[in-house]
Amino acid sequence: MELRFVQLLSDRTLAGDDYYLDILVAARVGKPLPSFEDYSPAQKAHYLES
Repeated sequence: MELRFVQLLSDRTLAGDDYYLDILVAARVGKPLPSFEDYSPAQKAHYLES
């Protein structure tokens, strides 16, 4: 099975984060779900640099 996430953006400053993907992974492996406060705005600079 393959699951592909794609985010098409014309402007990199609109890039989000991996919050929802991390929720999916945590739910699949039985780990605690991440808190949204840990991602935004704390991680915004990291994702804009990528």
